[in-house]
Amino acid sequence: MGDKAKIFAPLGNLFLNLIFTMLVPIVFFSIASAIANMDKSKRLGRIFIITLITFGITAIISGIIGVISFKMFNPAVGLDPSMFNNLMTTNSIDTPKSVGVLEKIVSSISVGDFSELLSRNNLLALILFSILIGFGTMISKEQGKAFASFLSSGATVTMKVVNIIMYYAPIGLGAYFANVIG
Repeated sequence: MGDKAKIFAPLGNLFLNLIFTMLVPIVFFSIASAIANMDKSKRLGRIFIITLITFGITAIISGIIGVISFKMFNPAVGLDPSMFNNLMTTNSIDTPKSVGVLEKIVSSISVGDFSELLSRNNLLALILFSILIGFGTMISKEQGKAFASFLSSGATVTMKVVNIIMYYAPIGLGAYFANVIG
């Protein structure tokens, strides 16, 4: 179809936008309701430790794969070293201030304003917030039951909305790939 396939772009973009729109509510309600409805906080601690260990192991494995890939394929082979020197000496871009590791971690797991949690760009902060809300609801015992019910209902509703969106998936994905491939 070539350039004529661009007429399908809005249909593909609609599907992707619907999915991206549901990302934040799914993450929030799923995590918060799962934690809020746990019976014992000891189980939560065990799950948290297993999650941290899994995250650490996958980070180490991905680092090892990255180093091995760099050694095997060396992407700098055949490049002129003076090209890098020219890049380092240009003053057209202000150099950012040095950011410590702790500052980088804090900025990736927290936001300065609540409204920033609603962006899919801050998913780690949203996950941490969801965990805290779920834990706060769980330890509130009787007073938190109504809110735990709200979180469970929210998780159910968001999953039903995703199910509805998935009926459009064949059309949306077909239109998206028709536009991309042509």
